[in-house]
Amino acid sequence: MLPEPRKYLLQYEDDIPYTTSGIPEQSLDIIRLAHPDGQSRPLIIYLHDGAWQKGDKTDGNEDLATFVRSGNYVAASINYRLTNNAAWPAQLHDCKAAIRWLRAHAQQYGIDSERIAVWGKSAGAYLALMLGATATNPAFKELLASTIISRPRFLRSLIVPELSILTVFLRNQAQ
Repeated sequence: MLPEPRKYLLQYEDDIPYTTSGIPEQSLDIIRLAHPDGQSRPLIIYLHDGAWQKGDKTDGNEDLATFVRSGNYVAASINYRLTNNAAWPAQLHDCKAAIRWLRAHAQQYGIDSERIAVWGKSAGAYLALMLGATATNPAFKELLASTIISRPRFLRSLIVPELSILTVFLRNQAQ
């Protein structure tokens, strides 16, 4: 169940590059309150589906907007290079790069960089799971530079059905 919407105006910032590569797929959208109060909020990140061959970050913006409209969250949806342009694990590398960028710009966007949740559908859900599973893996150390939360409860939240558990996870983070 999604949070009950309130009457908050939203601000959408589209196609923000999270690398200096100039590759259009390496971009993200941020949805936040149009009139923030200076308080940092947990970040919800959406990763799109499409079997890594198609899909777009905008696919999750409607669901993300519902969370942001509650007044409790900031949201981002990430595009990553698809397999016709980059072989695995480029998609995982892109997601980690986007999260590093979001953490580096947390103050600018009102993000609490210690409370980040990632969810997705199909291929996006797999990427979300891999973000959690590789967070402390030495083989991915180069990618870790303050990337993702490595708390066990984060990984547990990714294995169960998406929105209702995500809401419980984020409420628990606020406590």
